[in-house]
Amino acid sequence: MFRVLCCCVAFLLAACNPAAVLDNNVKNAARSAAQLRFAKACGTLTIPDTAFLPVDITGGGHDYVLSFARTACANKPDLWWGREGSLFQLWIAENNSPRLVLEQYMDGFRQDRKSTLLVTDQRRSSCGATAADEICRVVYRWNPAARSLLIQEQHAPTEPLPVPGNIARGKTGLSASLSSQSHAFTKTR
Repeated sequence: MFRVLCCCVAFLLAACNPAAVLDNNVKNAARSAAQLRFAKACGTLTIPDTAFLPVDITGGGHDYVLSFARTACANKPDLWWGREGSLFQLWIAENNSPRLVLEQYMDGFRQDRKSTLLVTDQRRSSCGATAADEICRVVYRWNPAARSLLIQEQHAPTEPLPVPGNIARGKTGLSASLSSQSHAFTKTR
């Protein structure tokens, strides 16, 4: 009986927190879109909460990057890995409604909280590079008037995005650096 009461109280507290509800709306919209798009290829598609990386591109604090490197596709485990990196999606909460604003294969990204910039490392056709292993840095800037991401600059970096700490993800070789200020992901070789 005590456990049931505790669960009810926890549910009510979560329902009373508009920020938590908005965050769940963004994650649920991203999950639903992925299920619709990839259900046939994957069979079972698992998108845990750890696949959602909090960023703050719009200044509203409810934006997330969905890292498909952290998801599980039962029929094709490497569906989102390729020569151009891993698939990432940027979801925002616009007027309390979730919206996908960027879908891109990347080697990595960095976003400093409270910044309107998203710094990415991309390969090949994603950014106009000609060689398969050529990395280019694409910096996106959130434009509040247009309510969209714009490419601010694009160039060949001298070094890939830094990854000071590692969190390995099995066969895919994902390494990650996580802090309260930024996220960086790269595919290890």
